[in-house]
Order: sequence, then structure tokens, then C-alpha cells
Amino acid sequence: MIKDEVYYKQSPQPTIGVEAELFTVSRKGQNLYLGVPGILNSFEDDIHLKEEVLECIVEVNMGICDDVMTVRSDLTYKIKEILETANEDGIALVSIGTHHFASWTEQTVTPSPFTQSFWNGCSGLSTGS
Repeated sequence: MIKDEVYYKQSPQPTIGVEAELFTVSRKGQNLYLGVPGILNSFEDDIHLKEEVLECIVEVNMGICDDVMTVRSDLTYKIKEILETANEDGIALVSIGTHHFASWTEQTVTPSPFTQSFWNGCSGLSTGS
């Protein structure tokens, strides 16, 4: 399976797929931190971890699960695994809608063609132009 490809496989019964977007935060100052590149380097072959538009957000997605208990188990295991790596670098992972004092205008966009294109397309939204 190629990491950047999207695969859909039909299932005979309902299934559940979950993704979590987690912010990387410095344990020292509690500010958003560009921790995702280092995390992704540590999990280079893991298709369940992806970059997001901002370099301070890591996307964790699960495989296809048959029930909520399996989702919970898989997600808990995966986040614990990521936390162990993040902790070594002084990084915490938090699940929040927005950060209470970090300005989004000071965040860096992940350097990939997709995210750059997405970000450039949204740039007029914040200024009202």
C-alpha cells in the first residue's frame, strides 16, 4: 500500500473509520510546536499517520473497524505509541479545536503541493478579500 494513495474496499456490513487531528505542543511553554516532521520521521512507514495543513497538527487514522470497541483500542494504542516518541522530544499531543494563545497566522504550512495549494486558495478568506 502506498502512503499517499486513498483506497476504498467495499464491506458486506457497516464499518467504522476514525481520524484524530492532534496538535503538537511544547511541554516547556505549552505553545504550538512544529513537532509533526519529527514524529512522521519516526513513523516513516506507518500509513496511519499523516501531515495536516499546519506543521503543528498530526493526523492519526485507523484502519477499518467493525465496532466502537476496536476503534477505541486501536486509537488508544496508536496515540500511546506516538506520545512515547513525542515525549522524548519534549512534545505533548492535545486534541483541541483551537489553541488559547497561539496565533494561526504564526503557524507554518506543511510544505507539500496539496497543502500549499489548499492554503493559498483559502488565503482570501481570513482577510475578507
